[in-house]
Amino acid sequence: RIVAVFVALALVHVCVCQPVLPCTYKSTTGDYYDLSPLTKCDMSGYSASAFQLNICRPVVGCGPEEAVCQGGDFGCGGYNNYTFSDIGGGQKGVVLKYTGGTGLDCPNPAGGRTSVITLLCDESATVPKVQFVQESPVCTYNFQITSSEACPRGSGPQLNTCPVHVFLVPHTHDDVGWLLTPDGYYNTSVRHILDTTVAELAANPDRRFIYVEQAYFWRWWTDNRTTDDQRATFHQIYENGQWEFVLGAWTIPDEACTTYSSIVDEYTLGHEFLNGLFGAKPTKGWQIDPFGASS
Repeated sequence: RIVAVFVALALVHVCVCQPVLPCTYKSTTGDYYDLSPLTKCDMSGYSASAFQLNICRPVVGCGPEEAVCQGGDFGCGGYNNYTFSDIGGGQKGVVLKYTGGTGLDCPNPAGGRTSVITLLCDESATVPKVQFVQESPVCTYNFQITSSEACPRGSGPQLNTCPVHVFLVPHTHDDVGWLLTPDGYYNTSVRHILDTTVAELAANPDRRFIYVEQAYFWRWWTDNRTTDDQRATFHQIYENGQWEFVLGAWTIPDEACTTYSSIVDEYTLGHEFLNGLFGAKPTKGWQIDPFGASS
């Protein structure tokens, strides 16, 4: 399988995770709130005095069901026992109330501890400001979070505007023998891929490329059809960081039918060639075409 030059691999990463529970609220005045950006996805939560708290997800420290934890000892509200309500008084924001926490030492042990989190809208507060207000009444803990994410988002759900990071990796995958022999692939395809890629990188210093199969690169480098000008151009684009050798092996090995010693040998062969020619030492793996793992 020969994949033509500049085929792109896209890796997509969404910047936020999703809350465990629905984290939206429509107020009595028709304002729509989406608090999911305030969710701490790693469950470390927000710190406030001796407390850890989270929005629409649990925190670590007091058991898997708690959204508010006091000093690692008491659960102060279950993440799945929650309600939203208006702040009132004309203020923009939401009140999030967790109930069903640990009841030990509380006047009403059956009711357990309760946490009330007032989420205040402040468009200038791009970093949430979190504080513990007071314990009142006993075993009811009051917090305040001021954030731009606590502001209304119109009258209904909005499109997700969270940035998505897409990485395009120009590369070519060249089997060292499959439906054709290595010579067959090299002469019909690979030699032309390497010729044109070097030329296109030289034409635009913003272009980047990665390469794996040293069996073919060695063949191209020592081919008497490769000119001294091409080799000099390659040195230039390599020094510019436009061309990167990844894996550095003679080829991407099959992982199901090979022994570890043969894999080590072909990695060693490829790395010695690169080190001797350029002083190159690949630091990144690129194993896109294996077939299972050997036992």
